[in-house]
Amino acid sequence: MKKVVAFTMAVMLLIPSVAVNAEEPQVLGVQAAEQLGQEPTAADTNTGTDEKKDNETPAVGDTADENAAQPEEKQGNASEEGKDAPEAEAQEEEKLPEEEQVQKEEEALPKNGASEEGKPQDIENVQFNTGDYVWTIVNEDDFNTYEYGDGYFEEDGSYTINIPELNPFFPYEVQFTSNGKTENKWFQSPDDTVEVGGHIFKVAANFDGTGITQMSMEVAGDTVVVYPEEKTFTNDGDGVQEMSLIPLEKRNLRVDLQGYTPVELTKVKVKTIVESLNLSDDVKIAWKNERYNEYSLKNLEDEVDLSYSALSGGKIWEMIVGDGDQLNSNNVRYKLNVLATNSSQWLGATVYVEDANHVRKEKSIHQITSSGSFASYWSSSKGNEQYTENYLRINLDEDCAGEDTFFNITLSKDAYSKTQIDHVSILEGNFTTQNEEFIKNYGKDDDITSQIMGVDMSQSMAGYKKNNSSYFTIVAYDGTGKIIGILPVEFYISGPNIKQRFLVRGYLPDSSLDASYVAGGNWYGETRMWISLDREYPLDTKLAMVMQSDYFDAIAVYVGRYSSIEEAKQAGAEEIKDRIWGKWKDNIGGYLADYSKGVWLTVFSKSDKDPNRIIGTSIVLQTRHPNQYSDTEIAFTGLKNADGQDIPSYVINKSDDSYGENNYVTILVAEDTDLSKQYAPVFYEGSYASVYTGGGTSKEESGKTLHSFANGPVQYTVYAEDEQHSKNYWVQVKKADSSLGQLYISSLADKDANTHVENGVTYSTREVMLDSYHDHYHDICLANIGKEAFPNLSVELTSDVVELDDYWTLTGNQPLAGMLTVETPSWSSGKEGELPNLAKLRLKAKNGVKDGTDVSGTLTIKSGNKVLMVLTLTGVVGDPCITTESIPDAVKYVPYGTPIQNSNKYSWIQVTYKVDAGELPEGMVLKENGELYGTPQNAGTYNFTVRASFTSTKENYSFWDSTVPFTLTVKDNTNDNVYNESDIADGYILETSIGNETSAGSHDFYLPEITDSLFVSKGIYPNFVDLWLNGEKLVRGVDYDAASGSTRITISAQTLQNKALKTGVNTIAAEFRDGGAANFAKDNDPKNALKRTAQNFRLDKTDADGGNGGGGHSHGSSDDGDDAGSGAGKGVTISGYLVDGSGNPISGMTVELHSTPRTTVTAQNGFFQFTNVEFGQHELFAKDSDGNILASKKFELRSGKTVGFSGNVLSAPAGSAVVMTVKVANGNMTFSNVRRGNPQTGDHANTAMWLLLMAGSCAVLAGLAAYRKRRSAR
Repeated sequence: MKKVVAFTMAVMLLIPSVAVNAEEPQVLGVQAAEQLGQEPTAADTNTGTDEKKDNETPAVGDTADENAAQPEEKQGNASEEGKDAPEAEAQEEEKLPEEEQVQKEEEALPKNGASEEGKPQDIENVQFNTGDYVWTIVNEDDFNTYEYGDGYFEEDGSYTINIPELNPFFPYEVQFTSNGKTENKWFQSPDDTVEVGGHIFKVAANFDGTGITQMSMEVAGDTVVVYPEEKTFTNDGDGVQEMSLIPLEKRNLRVDLQGYTPVELTKVKVKTIVESLNLSDDVKIAWKNERYNEYSLKNLEDEVDLSYSALSGGKIWEMIVGDGDQLNSNNVRYKLNVLATNSSQWLGATVYVEDANHVRKEKSIHQITSSGSFASYWSSSKGNEQYTENYLRINLDEDCAGEDTFFNITLSKDAYSKTQIDHVSILEGNFTTQNEEFIKNYGKDDDITSQIMGVDMSQSMAGYKKNNSSYFTIVAYDGTGKIIGILPVEFYISGPNIKQRFLVRGYLPDSSLDASYVAGGNWYGETRMWISLDREYPLDTKLAMVMQSDYFDAIAVYVGRYSSIEEAKQAGAEEIKDRIWGKWKDNIGGYLADYSKGVWLTVFSKSDKDPNRIIGTSIVLQTRHPNQYSDTEIAFTGLKNADGQDIPSYVINKSDDSYGENNYVTILVAEDTDLSKQYAPVFYEGSYASVYTGGGTSKEESGKTLHSFANGPVQYTVYAEDEQHSKNYWVQVKKADSSLGQLYISSLADKDANTHVENGVTYSTREVMLDSYHDHYHDICLANIGKEAFPNLSVELTSDVVELDDYWTLTGNQPLAGMLTVETPSWSSGKEGELPNLAKLRLKAKNGVKDGTDVSGTLTIKSGNKVLMVLTLTGVVGDPCITTESIPDAVKYVPYGTPIQNSNKYSWIQVTYKVDAGELPEGMVLKENGELYGTPQNAGTYNFTVRASFTSTKENYSFWDSTVPFTLTVKDNTNDNVYNESDIADGYILETSIGNETSAGSHDFYLPEITDSLFVSKGIYPNFVDLWLNGEKLVRGVDYDAASGSTRITISAQTLQNKALKTGVNTIAAEFRDGGAANFAKDNDPKNALKRTAQNFRLDKTDADGGNGGGGHSHGSSDDGDDAGSGAGKGVTISGYLVDGSGNPISGMTVELHSTPRTTVTAQNGFFQFTNVEFGQHELFAKDSDGNILASKKFELRSGKTVGFSGNVLSAPAGSAVVMTVKVANGNMTFSNVRRGNPQTGDHANTAMWLLLMAGSCAVLAGLAAYRKRRSAR
């Protein structure tokens, strides 16, 4: 009776397995039995069909029998409970009174259910198991008569198994036991049948349209069936199965792709065959290899690259099938085990070298290996396409440096019984399946097949010549010419290095203890091998050294350095081959010596008379202690309380959040955790590292040192053993302390994130570093630390630089669950993932964004229409690199400084620069801080390459160097070039020149006599650094003196006499530093930029055009005497420099002088000029381009012996020139720095001409005045 009850309960639980169709289902099985008061029969639960309907989708086995190789049937014994009829339940249950009688009745039955009154001892039965329960099926008579078994066969002897899982995956595995034999059978499709013990078994399953139930893959035109992983059958269940970051249902699958080459596995298409399921076209598959954290979102018809499984150990792939939404809990996670033929030696090669006389020699190959590396397409284009790169390593028995090397390759297809390759082509360069269209249309230009395959290598220049390119790509075609695979190959051809050629070990002779190891290839050139001695032993410890080689055998080994055996013998060298050459275990003894200062040994592999001998290889063996560890990593794994008990917790994986240096740690704890108490984090630190907390004096102990996390994060610092590297970590503990949803990310704890809340919205800054340290993407782990879910969680990104990943995003279609648990799914749950309250966002650079580009944008996270969080994005794209693309021109003899800038934003990276190739102009250097600095001595064009190195000062990580070519043009030191190098816009204006400007704006300055001369720059004196004359740095206090008042520099007459050119131009330049002269040697900072005030002057009278000097600014040695008498009746020339309140020149401004109105427009340096200004009352106006008056000033021009300005009176001799600075600020105009300009030179040779010109000018002015009067009269 008990069996009937058990069977009835089991069948009731199996009701969901009945196939679903569009019609109203009939009342079957247990339901019908209950209504009729009858017990159910096997036929009541049978929903299978004997024949396939015409409109059903054919099973894989029906169309691909040839390649759908069914796994071999496993033989074995069923579990003990399933051998015969079960005698009792496996676990004891509380017995109800009516059950006691049932038990007594069962106990009265003998084995196999036969009674002792002559009932049959062996009842025919077949047992089956779908996973965790053994079911026994018998004939109907035996079932009813003896109440034995869990069900009975139909009249035709068949039986239908109700599959307990929802959406079972086919082929479906069932274990059967009959007549003492246990075997596993596969149902290829829901319509398939198997025969066991003379009975036909069918299956019935329930499909609800939410999962893939059959799958095959298309490889090189073949269709290969995907199987679920073989089950481990038990008998400890009831036969009923309950129906990203969030936990998802997990299913294990496997596919046999053995027999296909790696190149064919680069183009695998997933084909799904689904029973009672119509998947929409928008079904997505998120692919990734188990070893990597990069998903690639695919459609059902897309291709994937599985060649990594043949070229490495990465056999397991993960597929998340559904709508591509990481928060959709209905998605299913499949673990796909790809069985592929090991392809470590699928490529063969032949290598030849050829000398200058075209003599060829084949090189002996020590080993050829192929391996694979998994990569993502973003590495070159910032995309997210994944691919495998094959590495072909050809290791020669000897080096081939200095010779032209040629090689060809062969493809071995012997191990690939299923290959569909008809022919291949080899392209030069690195191509992937993403380049298929390019290969079809343009690939012929890169085709090197005839050079690298099927070549007679004995011929001169035959084969593919190894050059700077280290890539070729194999393109495979089938018999129709269709591309069926594209595999890039990076190849290496090299001889053995010193560590490969010699295998060396050092032993302590007394204990036979191996006390040394060769530390990771620490050698110098081909001569020195370092033997790292364990630290507990002094370096002068005598070691018994042994050595051998996989590349050659030694015939002699001598202590010392010799070129031949004969030379060693003549020197009386000790021959030690029998003691050192071999293995320690062979009791050769070893060569005992103190290796602390190095011991030379010479190894000979051939005799001196052998024409093919190699000159003896001499090496130095020297001991040293291994470098101290620089490891600063720490992994937090949980919490303990004061009693040492584990606190239920979940540590957010650092791989799920990229902030900082992955050093913001969040531990989630259960709701009942009392955060007012102290807890001890459990952690694992790096080798020999020490861990401290802020303000602590004692080392932290994992799981023992207690801290309070109630008031925010606790800072941990890991100090490496080398005492150079360290790293900070901030650990915070969070629990669900709100009934409402609460969005949290780890970076909110960073004080530099400027986190604040306004109107319920969290605002924060998020630094996004898209470099190799962070795998070129940036993850943000979102946690809901409230109890309620966030409905319809979505994200919006506004940025021209970065974009969201296709998979790691938020669509707004799914909720994010509340924090109700900190426990991840158990293995037995059938699910896999992290916590249901976690989600992730991934940012990556947009296509075409250059390395070094600053990240900008805004990330907004919403629940429905409610904004939860707004993140302002900063950071940089790419590894630190040189960002300067070009540099400004220089001028001969003028100080030059420009920064070569980079994109580094890490405080623990030290950047140093050097010239990697080319040359700089004489007089210039590239500082280590990146400033290109100096005073160029020669004009010309200079090409050079700058290398920036990025070295870690704390983190155990460094970036690759960055190199950029530059061209520097040094212009000749003409008057204009030199004058225009002055940084006038930054206030470094020439106020007092050396010499007189021969004509306004000519920049041609003439010094009539050598005397102490004043050179004044408006640059402030504290910023003054040096003074240069004709490219030579003058000595302060010897060649010149400098003082404040702007910057007043007095150059001694002796300096001019000794160092200035007496003919031609002289270039003088004052060098300044923004931020002060003290910052001259500081880092490459724009705040410390170099500034200049520069001019040319000459000592000879003849100008460039052959004229005489004269006019222009007054020079520093001027006297203030006048020639007022000689200037009687003449007006005055007024020149000025219009500047703003900060002293910056104002160009393009209209300056108007009254009483007789006349106007001019200021030059680039603010210069303006009015000639022949009459004595009397005047007003000067400054107007913008629209004619609006910005400022004005009234003044009186009086005749005087000297130039001066007091109050509103400007005095000057008749015929003289006045120069002043006119400042316009806040609607006011002021005059300053009024001085005499352009005095007479004393040369009157052209007096008549000057008078004539002046008379003409007066006539023009008179005519203009008459015209204006007539116009005014109108």
